[in-house]
Amino acid sequence: MNTLSKVVSNYPDPIPVRLKHGDVLFFDSHLFHRSYPNRTKDRYRRSFVCHYCNARSFVPWDHDGYDGESGNYRQILARGRTHLAYAEPIFDTPVDITQHDEFPESSSVTMMAMDDGMMMPVVQEKKEQSQVLE
Repeated sequence: MNTLSKVVSNYPDPIPVRLKHGDVLFFDSHLFHRSYPNRTKDRYRRSFVCHYCNARSFVPWDHDGYDGESGNYRQILARGRTHLAYAEPIFDTPVDITQHDEFPESSSVTMMAMDDGMMMPVVQEKKEQSQVLE
């Protein structure tokens, strides 16, 4: 049973995104989405799912076929430290991620869809943001 049907009915009609063989689609996990069944006999539909979680987050789901109360032991810490032994990085090479934004502190960046279907970064000054909130 699709329990989101009532929630989705309050939003505009879906917009189809047709993909060709080999195409990749990236979207935010908060986006209502679905797909039709893969009816091919010789190909799989692949997905790669990433979520940001604070190192102290507890994930009570994601235990399909795995022992234990949850899938927490399958999580990998990308950087920083954690009190959870199972989330400590197991790789020998540290992950170096810049701590500084490439945009000034007085702005934020949002990825926006353009008329041609491409995604472009749009820089919004904080002054504009406060005007939007008023």
